[in-house]
Amino acid sequence: MANLTNAFELPEMWNSNNEAMKASVCNFWQNQTKLLDNMQEFTLGWFDRRHVGTHAALDATQKICQAKSPADALASYQEWVAGVAARIVEDEVAYQKLMSSAVSCAAPAPMELSQKAKEQATLFPGVWAAA
Repeated sequence: MANLTNAFELPEMWNSNNEAMKASVCNFWQNQTKLLDNMQEFTLGWFDRRHVGTHAALDATQKICQAKSPADALASYQEWVAGVAARIVEDEVAYQKLMSSAVSCAAPAPMELSQKAKEQATLFPGVWAAA
């Protein structure tokens, strides 16, 4: 806690690191925007892959039903399974990208203390860590 001699010192303490606080708050909201953009990209990609998968399943079903031999049916099935595997890999890559972005946005940017804040750190010990 701060060692304040009177209540009028409190606003001065709050304003002593205004530039660093401004940078920190702006960084927070910029990171929120990045995270939302990345989440939207992930979600839209996921839905696109699901639509592709649904159409591929319909196509495979039609080919299997019209197959002239078990070998033709199996070939259609194998083609569909290969597409499923490719979409799973795409899902994994997109998820890793999203998580990487989330972690980088969650990590706080280092806060640079202004010269005034460094001077104030000696006046209010325990409130600002001397850098």
